[in-house]
Amino acid sequence: MDDRRDLVVVGAGFAGLACAKRAAERGLSVLVIDQQPSPGRYVHTTGILVKEAQAEWAAPAPLVRRMDRVRLYAPSHRHVELRGNGYYFLATDTPKLMQFLADETRRAGAEIRFGSEFVGMTRNGRHLVLDGHGVGGRFLVGADGVLFKRVAGKVFFARFAAR
Repeated sequence: MDDRRDLVVVGAGFAGLACAKRAAERGLSVLVIDQQPSPGRYVHTTGILVKEAQAEWAAPAPLVRRMDRVRLYAPSHRHVELRGNGYYFLATDTPKLMQFLADETRRAGAEIRFGSEFVGMTRNGRHLVLDGHGVGGRFLVGADGVLFKRVAGKVFFARFAAR
């Protein structure tokens, strides 16, 4: 294993890219892998940002639209409406926003490999080596979605199943 990083992030969604960007800005060597062929290709989010997210990592104006309230629906069609005095949300052009975030993460110094699936890892001394990738990292962040099937399911939960 010749390719060693400080941090490997699995998942190039909002959380994974934000984590990778911040780590790269602080001087860490960062690799992001994601099974999608390109950023925002398959969107699994509402695309609604809260104002705090916009304050932290401002999206270009053409990619967002301000809203004073949002209505979120459950599968049962019940809903909750969110609004507050002076508070706002942003509806996004999510595929284009994901491309923007990926570009910003690369500019910060992180490498992103799309079309790269996490299949597992092994420990090699101080590094965690990604199976099938030839790359290792001192730390691994699983940012692969709410179901966390890939990273947590193959790494964290496998430890408890073996006990």
